[in-house]
Amino acid sequence: MRTDREVAFATLVESARRRRECAVGYRLRSQAATGPAYGVRLNPDKRQRVRFGEHDWLIVLAEG
Repeated sequence: MRTDREVAFATLVESARRRRECAVGYRLRSQAATGPAYGVRLNPDKRQRVRFGEHDWLIVLAEG
């Protein structure tokens, strides 16, 4: 995923699915110091658009 563009969470879900993974959320480092979620978004609306930075994480479930 590119870090210089907004992307719909649905696009990330589809990318993970193609790798036989399940995207369940993300964490934005820029919001890591702000409670109560500390940058973590679980099960966001698939239409939600997000712009990731270099140190942000996509949270996935995967085997192996």
